[in-house]
Amino acid sequence: MSKVPFAVLAVAGLASLGLFGCASAPSLDLGAPAATGSLAPAKPATASAQPVAAASGPIALARQLRAKGDKAKALAELEKARAQNPKDRQLAREAGFIALELGRVEPAVAAFEAAHDPAKPDWHTLTGLGTAYASLGRQKPAQQAFSRALELRPNHAPTLNNLALSYALEGNLAKAEQTLRTIKGRDEAAPVTVQENLALVLALGGKFDDAERMAVGVLPKDKAKSNIAYLRSLTRPTE
Repeated sequence: MSKVPFAVLAVAGLASLGLFGCASAPSLDLGAPAATGSLAPAKPATASAQPVAAASGPIALARQLRAKGDKAKALAELEKARAQNPKDRQLAREAGFIALELGRVEPAVAAFEAAHDPAKPDWHTLTGLGTAYASLGRQKPAQQAFSRALELRPNHAPTLNNLALSYALEGNLAKAEQTLRTIKGRDEAAPVTVQENLALVLALGGKFDDAERMAVGVLPKDKAKSNIAYLRSLTRPTE
C-alpha cells in the first residue's frame, strides 16, 4: 500500500476527521462527561475529562475561564497554582486537559505524567496521557495508557476509539479495525465518528466496498462515494 494515507492520518492527532476531509487525522476523543459533550464531536476532540464533582480554588477559576473561552488564561492560572503545589495531581491533570485543548501537547504530556499515580491510577488521567502520546507519534506508550485505562473503565467507547486510532496511526489497520468493530458491535447505532473512523480504516486497508457501505450510513451517498474514491486514489500504486 502507498504510504500517502498514513501521511493523511498523521497530520494532527487531535484534528477532527471531517469525513473524511481527506486531509486530516481521525478524531482522538476523550469523551468528556460534561465539558465538551459527546463521543465524536465534529471539531477538535478534547476535554477536561474530569469527574463532574464540584471544584474550588484554582480549578474552579480555571473552569470558569475555560467556559468563557479563555483557555490560555485558564492554563496560566493552573500553572501558577502548580508552581506553589507541585505535588498536587488534580491540578496537574486539569492542566493537562486544557493544554491538550490548546494544542500544547508536550506540556500536556508532562502534566499528565505528573498527575499519574501508579499506586492509584485514574482512567481519566490515563486516557489524557494516551491521547497526548498518540498526538506526538508515541503510539506504543499511548496504547499502554489506553489499555490501562480500559482495565479501570472496561469497554469505554471513547477510549476504545482512541486506542483504535493509535493502532491506525502506527499502520496496524487490522487491530484498528478490530477495535472499532468492538464498539460498533455493541451498538449498531454507534456514534458517527466511530463509524467514520471505521470507514477510513477500511478504505486504507483496501476494503473499499465495506468502507463505502459504512460511510453511506453517516454521510449523503454522493459524498460518501466521492470520499472513498479519493482514498482509493491515494492507495493506488504509482508508476
